[in-house]
Amino acid sequence: MDYYKRLIIYLILLAVITLLVVAFFVGIIIAHLRITPVEITLNECFTRQVNMPHYPDTYVLGIEVDETFYKIIECESNFRPEVCSYAGCEAGMGLCQIIPSTLRYCEEKLGRELDPFNPEDNLACGIWLYENEGTRHWKPSKHCWDK
Repeated sequence: MDYYKRLIIYLILLAVITLLVVAFFVGIIIAHLRITPVEITLNECFTRQVNMPHYPDTYVLGIEVDETFYKIIECESNFRPEVCSYAGCEAGMGLCQIIPSTLRYCEEKLGRELDPFNPEDNLACGIWLYENEGTRHWKPSKHCWDK
């Protein structure tokens, strides 16, 4: 009988130690998780009219852009400035998937040299094209962003 009492005490101690070890490692994992708070603006809490959807201002790299242009960038590069088109860099580079000839055109219009993989430069070119020439440069992906 004494043997069984000791066995039960050892099993209970083993269970307690196991729980403490598991809790310790779970605590370490939770402490190393990178949790970033979500910032919500006041505009996102209200609609402009009853039963009318509200589209809050959209920003890319801190620059306010039109909702359609935001969708274009999402469809073209999924907001990854380093990406080349699936057909290669000659078919599109950066956030807005600018082709080399269009990049040279933007450099001429903006009066400066642009790096297609620099997000600010690519976005400057894309915004200029969008504001001055509309969506014609992104017609092949219209099925994605014009929903």
